[in-house]
Amino acid sequence: MEDIADPRPSLAMHDGLVITLTQPAGTGILTLTAVHAETGERAWSSPLPQGTTVTAGPSLITLEGAARVVVATQDAVLAWDAVTGKQHVKVAVPSDAASVTTSAFGVWSNHSGQRRRALIGGTFQPFTLPKGTSPLGVLERQLVVADTKGQVWKLSAGKAAGKPTKLQGPKDGHPEPSSWRRTLYS
Repeated sequence: MEDIADPRPSLAMHDGLVITLTQPAGTGILTLTAVHAETGERAWSSPLPQGTTVTAGPSLITLEGAARVVVATQDAVLAWDAVTGKQHVKVAVPSDAASVTTSAFGVWSNHSGQRRRALIGGTFQPFTLPKGTSPLGVLERQLVVADTKGQVWKLSAGKAAGKPTKLQGPKDGHPEPSSWRRTLYS
């Protein structure tokens, strides 16, 4: 792939495609570009508006029930269909956001203190995190957060945190990932 925009690029991968930001020499225009991993041939590309600064991404997430590639810019979160490259979503970043996190587990904006807003249903929904926790991701319409003591909360927008679920530690030094999956998805 030519003209990669960053010396340490973020890559999203989906169904044999590698997706990253490119910047053709001399243009000053960032382009989200997908190439076939096996051949290097371009599958699709989508230019971002001139003057756009990307602050996070690209990341592959499930949004609206489909695989989407998302990037955060200085003022919006943009999402494209991972297969076709068609842009589907543009959501304004909350004006009081210090930054935006994009990951395979969702998109959220970071605010002062324990306040976050998670991208759910096409808008940023407000959450107040329990003290000492950090977001892990978005699960359906909830923000999943955890602390360093193995406690997990599934938060609903605008509601008090409630009681955490304590994750089981490894037994005999062997982790059992199925136990925490059952906890998170139940």
